[in-house]
Amino acid sequence: MIAHIDKSTQKEQSIPDHLKETGELAWIIGIPLRIPHLAKLTAYFHDLGKWRIRFESYLRAAVENPQSAVRGSVNHSSAGAVYIHRRFNKNGELEKTTVQVICTAILSHHGLMDCLSVDGKDIFHRRLEENTDALEYSEVLENFEKDDLSELPFDAWFQEAVKEVGAYLKETDLVHISKDFALAMLERMLLSILIDADRLNTAAFTGNRQEKEIRTRVPNWKEPLHNLDLYMKKLPKTNKINTYRNQVSEECFSFAENGTGIYILQVPTGGGKTLSSMRYALRHAQHTGKKRIFYIAPYISVLEQNSKEYRDVLQKEDWILEHHSNVIPEDRDLEKQTELGRYKHLTENWDQKIIMTTFVQFLNALFSGSTQAVRRFHNLSEAVIIIDEIQSLPLRMIEPLNMAMNILNQLFHTTVVLCSATQPLLGKVSNPIHLSDPASIISSPENIFRDLKRTVIKPQKGPYDACRTAELVEEILKKKRNVLVILNTKAAARRVYQAVCARNKDSDRPVAIMHLSNIMAPEHRIDFIREMRRKLLDEEPFVCISTSLIEAGVDISFQSVIRSYAGLESIAQAAGRCNRNAEAEDGAGVVYVIRCTEESLGQLEEIETGGNISKVLIPQFTKREIDPLAPRAMHEYYTRYYGRADAAQKMKYPMEEIGTNLVELLENNPQGCRAYRTKQGTLPDLAMKQAFKTAGDRFEAIENNTAGILVPYKKGKDLIHILNQEAAPEQLPGLLKKAQRYTVNLFPYQIEELLKQNALIVLQNGNVLALKEEYYDLALGIVTEGRAKD
Repeated sequence: MIAHIDKSTQKEQSIPDHLKETGELAWIIGIPLRIPHLAKLTAYFHDLGKWRIRFESYLRAAVENPQSAVRGSVNHSSAGAVYIHRRFNKNGELEKTTVQVICTAILSHHGLMDCLSVDGKDIFHRRLEENTDALEYSEVLENFEKDDLSELPFDAWFQEAVKEVGAYLKETDLVHISKDFALAMLERMLLSILIDADRLNTAAFTGNRQEKEIRTRVPNWKEPLHNLDLYMKKLPKTNKINTYRNQVSEECFSFAENGTGIYILQVPTGGGKTLSSMRYALRHAQHTGKKRIFYIAPYISVLEQNSKEYRDVLQKEDWILEHHSNVIPEDRDLEKQTELGRYKHLTENWDQKIIMTTFVQFLNALFSGSTQAVRRFHNLSEAVIIIDEIQSLPLRMIEPLNMAMNILNQLFHTTVVLCSATQPLLGKVSNPIHLSDPASIISSPENIFRDLKRTVIKPQKGPYDACRTAELVEEILKKKRNVLVILNTKAAARRVYQAVCARNKDSDRPVAIMHLSNIMAPEHRIDFIREMRRKLLDEEPFVCISTSLIEAGVDISFQSVIRSYAGLESIAQAAGRCNRNAEAEDGAGVVYVIRCTEESLGQLEEIETGGNISKVLIPQFTKREIDPLAPRAMHEYYTRYYGRADAAQKMKYPMEEIGTNLVELLENNPQGCRAYRTKQGTLPDLAMKQAFKTAGDRFEAIENNTAGILVPYKKGKDLIHILNQEAAPEQLPGLLKKAQRYTVNLFPYQIEELLKQNALIVLQNGNVLALKEEYYDLALGIVTEGRAKD
């Protein structure tokens, strides 16, 4: 009987071949994770339910007439779990745990499931006890037992798997990790291995990939490290900044010989952490035998900027996978099609040496319910993970991330580096991250911050509306060539921009005024940042009014900055755009901190809370002669920020609509247990009570209740025209991918306003919304009042 049919060649893969080959791949992946028998046994039974005539008939019909076959209409994932449960579910607690771990992976390999739902349903046993006649289990069993496959030593494999699970759980006790959460991560690891092995074997069968393409060898990290060292040696050491950047780099290199752990790299903005952290990672990977290096950044702009730098410096283009939504491999010819296929394969499971990706993709690999995201998870083991700008992690993600990093570090041999100029106190929360000892890669961060001090923070008294802010800009321009103004909201940025433009019009010395916000297309913002860099280089006077997006790792330096009150970490990031390279002739750039009355922060609770704490602390620091950007000040800020009464629950990824949180769903699911006990009078007989499907389905790395609007900026105009025609279905994914650089994300109320104005065009049967030209302003981006200016 058959497991797969290659549609192009009509070649058939038998069920025994698929199970054996997938099992061997799972074994290979599982060896370094110390769960080879667990992985192999799971893989050998994952598709047992295909061993029947009805599935073969369904498969043949699907190949002959794809439109008529309903995908998933024949359940083939339950029979293997039923078999494992009936054969191995003995009385021992560890045996029962191992059985549930294996069965849950088999039942979930086409989509996660809850073991116990939040409303108290025992889904695990319900799946095992569903109508075996419908599964045609007796036919499956008969066909299996006729095959030589049934003679394999499954009992011995199971006993080894029990030992592997036992050793894993014993280790959780030794390193003080929640056993329930550790089991959830073991389950995800096993499922990740199964999905990857299954899909790799299927791809190999259809000729799309060699099945042995699993990265089992440790790369030779020596060559890219050598290239980076050569680059660092060529950097001029003539100025103070480069001298300290070199010092940071040397400390990172030396520290890399410490063992696998969780470390912090706290360096001031502009202190060279991008290259220093990679130098650490390469040396540490070489020293400890790591298979991969991950660089994680919160924003695509940061990722693109640093990816280019790593490619230029490491000179290992084919080692680097850049995985985010703006990557668009072209497919114009056969060579490019091959490259496109390679990129697709690498992003499917992250089987590459250096992976550069976003917080979103990284957090999805840890917690999303998507099987594609789960597939990538196992390659986070035996790695070095650099998490840049860790202070950008949303508050609700703190404890889930802490717990997952502890597991990856202490149970799956991964080193984690938390990079930030404003290091949050992740080790001081109820589920803390387990920092190593010593934790800091830099021996004396306070000294580095003192010696690299390039700005002075000046809190301004009283409220600042748009007009008063414009006056402050005008006053600064009497002494400085350029000013950056950063506000917390798009509306405030627009009003201040208009006020500055009005004053500038009547000025004796008018300067260029630029605006930057997320209401502009990404390509538009990139063009403006490029233009600002040119103006800075040519010493042209100008003003930029921006939202906080310019703080996101944008390598740019203004003589003065005005920052509306926000969290101290945001003010520090703003300061990082001032006198970045110590170019100020008078020693320090000034960051003016104002209370802007143009902002409405009701929907931006964390910004408002952080700002209120900063309003109290910054004047105190000034009186006490403490630099508000120093590690000591940041420690005090985060102590207050995390210490407020409501913070603890907010760090667990609360799901208020169902009355629980992500941490609970992936631990012991107390709400589900209470509901079950109410109905049954006892607790469920389950080793794992986690609600995996509920957790995965409700997880969003970034809260996203926005929709994209394609705007007529540059190539965006052409894309709107093409999408307004009858584009071929096979062209649509590529066109939509290209459209992302010309797409602005708006909230429902903003879209409603544009619809009222008749400002939107509906394309592709309602799948794409595009903006009419008169509603896109080349200075401001989207305008709801129309009549945009060129």
